[in-house]
Amino acid sequence: MHAPKTPDVQKTAQAQTASNQGTAISQQLLNMTNQVDPYGSSKYTQSGTRTYFDPSLGKNVTLPSFTQTTSLNPTQQHLLDQQNQFATGSNDIGLSQMQRIGGVLSNPFHYESGDHEKWASGLYDKLNGDNNARDDQRIQQNLSNQGLQPGSAAYDDAMRNYTYGRDKARNDFMLGSYNTGMNTALTERNQPINETTALMNGGQVTQPSFTSTPQVGVNGTDIAGLTQANYAANNANYQNKLGGLFGLGASAIGGGWAMSDERLKEDVSTVGKSPIEGIDIKRFRYKGSPLMQMGVMAQDVEKKVPSAVKKTASGYRAVNYSKLSEAMAA
Repeated sequence: MHAPKTPDVQKTAQAQTASNQGTAISQQLLNMTNQVDPYGSSKYTQSGTRTYFDPSLGKNVTLPSFTQTTSLNPTQQHLLDQQNQFATGSNDIGLSQMQRIGGVLSNPFHYESGDHEKWASGLYDKLNGDNNARDDQRIQQNLSNQGLQPGSAAYDDAMRNYTYGRDKARNDFMLGSYNTGMNTALTERNQPINETTALMNGGQVTQPSFTSTPQVGVNGTDIAGLTQANYAANNANYQNKLGGLFGLGASAIGGGWAMSDERLKEDVSTVGKSPIEGIDIKRFRYKGSPLMQMGVMAQDVEKKVPSAVKKTASGYRAVNYSKLSEAMAA
């Protein structure tokens, strides 16, 4: 009967680390759920391994690495290809347009009175040219009907008033349309820039999105705790057996003394040691008896606990198991 061996802390820690790694890999594999929907699929595959040095194990550890691949169905892939083609074309046009407007942007924007006069007069004539021509004919016809002839004072006064009114309307239009003319010129300048910006915005890259998969939890195995609990149970069982052994020895004969002289025993073998004094526990058979028993040798006890041994009248030694138990418990 041997005392249980104390657990090796280093080996226990290594076993716990290996168990934790196995648990982590199992949990990862359970959580890597392949997905398929009407638009495509997302699948996991092992793409290689990764190695690192684990100080608790004192060696390199190789773990699997995985790749998640998202694929579109043929229809969605065709749409994506078209979008990419359109985006590339739009970007190319936008870059070409940027080169064209580079010269425009290099010059600061300005809008002077001459620029406005040219723009406003052209617009005024375009809007009012036909009406003014008809008014000219009408005023001349009215003056002729009144008997007024060109060159007469009345004719000249009437034409002067008519021309003044028309010129005033033209001047009022010129003055009142300055802001409109400047905004129009600014819009014309900015139009190529806005078109280029719109083309470039049409080429945005769309980032893929992934849905969350159900997460499965895997409880780790407490190897260190189980090892300690197993050791504690074995040690308690060992102590109980020793207590029972000594109790049986103490009750073998009246007064607590049992014949235990090694000269009376044969087929002797050591099966363990007592936990305190380190006295050998041996398996033996009394000479002339077929029964195998366990106990101590009086000569061994006498060296450690002499008070628990006495020499009988026959000259053989006996052991008091009660005294031996008390000495070991002290």
